[in-house]
Amino acid sequence: MAKYDDGFKRKVVEAYQNGEGGYRTLAQRFGISHFSLVRKWVKIVEARGVEHYKGEEPNNIILPNSSKMSYTIT
Repeated sequence: MAKYDDGFKRKVVEAYQNGEGGYRTLAQRFGISHFSLVRKWVKIVEARGVEHYKGEEPNNIILPNSSKMSYTIT
């Protein structure tokens, strides 16, 4: 079970996209354990769109322009 639900992640990403703060600032504001989670969520939405957080998350994501890099979501 994920610690943060999809609605929460969408809210954080939208705050970032609206210019309400950087990764660290938003992590502190929303009580997220580490700013890298915010960065990861933003990158996922940039690659797949906000619709990604409406359903189950895939385990592996390959971001555009990084064919040799993949990220595992836990």
